[in-house]
Amino acid sequence: MPAQWLQCHRCHGNSLKDTWVGAARGGAAQLAYPVLFILALQYVMTMLAGMTEPLFGLVTVLTVVLLINERPALAAAVASFAPFARPEYVAFIPAVMLWLVIDKRWRALPWTLLGFAAYMLPTEIVYGDLLWFWMKDPYGYAGEVYGSGPWDFFISSGGGVR
Repeated sequence: MPAQWLQCHRCHGNSLKDTWVGAARGGAAQLAYPVLFILALQYVMTMLAGMTEPLFGLVTVLTVVLLINERPALAAAVASFAPFARPEYVAFIPAVMLWLVIDKRWRALPWTLLGFAAYMLPTEIVYGDLLWFWMKDPYGYAGEVYGSGPWDFFISSGGGVR
């Protein structure tokens, strides 16, 4: 297992370096890494296993790269699809919007609604509810599965950890 872990991190380190070199060259070179990444067996197996973390990671990294490359409207449009990958969008989209506000990219802000708008029409047709995403949120029922406790549970229980 440690050898696989090391190999995985060495591979990602090389990939990051290659991405940097590809971005510096521009053109088709900067598209090679995402295409090869999507074709990688481990990535495909993880995605087919129903894991949403890689998809959210892809949306997050792509959004940040677009923001750094000063493509704010496209970054906002990509970020708008984050809610359909993971519930962590509740922190991610406001962070993207804050970046846009600080950078004074006002015209890009409406693009953060693209993902919701794109999903509203199909959900109206299929379910008869424009707000289906919020009304039938599967995480809304998670309290029954996971239970609940006081807000300071981990802090107050910390004394038993050795």
